[in-house]
Amino acid sequence: MKASKGKRKIIVKGNSLLWQLPNNWENTNQWLWVGKPTGGGNLLIDPYPHDFEIRPKMVAQAIECAIEKGWKPSEKENNMKLKYENGKFTQLNDSYELNT
Repeated sequence: MKASKGKRKIIVKGNSLLWQLPNNWENTNQWLWVGKPTGGGNLLIDPYPHDFEIRPKMVAQAIECAIEKGWKPSEKENNMKLKYENGKFTQLNDSYELNT
């Protein structure tokens, strides 16, 4: 799997995935994106809570949580949004918008 510019490889529960946070995320409302390089469902993580550390370990924890909540990375249109609050990830509704 070849990662394109700015995307990082991660393997969680047998799923080879990429994750990316745009360079300008601190100045604009941008999600941390996770998905398969071949397409499929998208996982969007709110990167703005102060206790969310943007590190591979935390991204892996978010992916594990999403899979446990029913996210299937290989299935198109199987998208999920998560937010990290009070030491745990919670699923957000589809209409949730980022506020920095």
